[in-house]
Amino acid sequence: MPAGLQSVFVRALVIDPTAPSLIYAGTGSGVFRSTDGASSWLDASAGLSGAAVYALALDPNAPRTLYAGTSAGVFKSNDFGAFWTPMNAGLTASRVSALALDPIATGTVYAGTDAGVFRSTDAGSSWQALNDGLTDLQVWSLAVDPGSSTVYAGTATSGVFRLASGGSADSSALNTLAGPLVLTSSTGAFWFFDSDNIELVVKVLDGRSVNGKFWVFYGALSNVEYTITVTDTLTGAVKTYFNPQGQLASVADTAGFSGASRETVPSCSCQALDGVCSPPDGVPRRGLCSSRRRLVDPNGSGQSGRSRDGCLLEHAALLLCGHIC
Repeated sequence: MPAGLQSVFVRALVIDPTAPSLIYAGTGSGVFRSTDGASSWLDASAGLSGAAVYALALDPNAPRTLYAGTSAGVFKSNDFGAFWTPMNAGLTASRVSALALDPIATGTVYAGTDAGVFRSTDAGSSWQALNDGLTDLQVWSLAVDPGSSTVYAGTATSGVFRLASGGSADSSALNTLAGPLVLTSSTGAFWFFDSDNIELVVKVLDGRSVNGKFWVFYGALSNVEYTITVTDTLTGAVKTYFNPQGQLASVADTAGFSGASRETVPSCSCQALDGVCSPPDGVPRRGLCSSRRRLVDPNGSGQSGRSRDGCLLEHAALLLCGHIC
């Protein structure tokens, strides 16, 4: 570990554009500053009160001014990180995972939180929510177009949203890059980019006679980044499987979900509506729903995914439905 850096949990880095050797690191133990190109670090967390730092942003018009998104809201420093002051008036979420500054509109700051997107037009002194049309309020990333000031928000479960000029979020212009396919009575698949291009196969089996569990298996023909989220709608239990970019995965989870006190679910076709498995008759069935999230084309096309629901498969004991982005 570089000298002086007291945490290996580094979630954010920013470089002063006017002094490239001046670097700030946001960590689980606060903010650290390096003045020698990361060879050594000094604690720059005074005023943060022990908060974990998830995001950092430097004001391009005033490099001595920084913002930190933390487990306790937004903090601001006007002296190169020597001291931080909380700036949370109007902010209804404590965890701030993303920050972005508008390079054109001085003093305009955006915060991505567990309660959606917030905007400040007075350099963090006050905040207003901008969540009209945002179907997923867990915002993990933000970006501002330096030419048009258009804001983009990356969410945990619903893809990418664009902030319209009126302050509402819009995903209608985003393209679908993935979809579900039924293969057999117990196996479903996802295609990426083209409906003839199967890239991911998912299977859920009833293993209660062996170990009292429902088993989750998946294998991929692609090494792109993706996340599979499987939800047990009877108990509310959730399992998430993440595959990083560059890894070709084959996974067997034979301890996926408990099968205790579960009735057999009648076989039926299904539609995924807002992540809940429901058959065409509108009566919810006990079962499992799976989420597959696709945000950005890794091949560099710049396209992003639009939400799409579909039924992957039906099974005598459960349903596996998919929500595709």
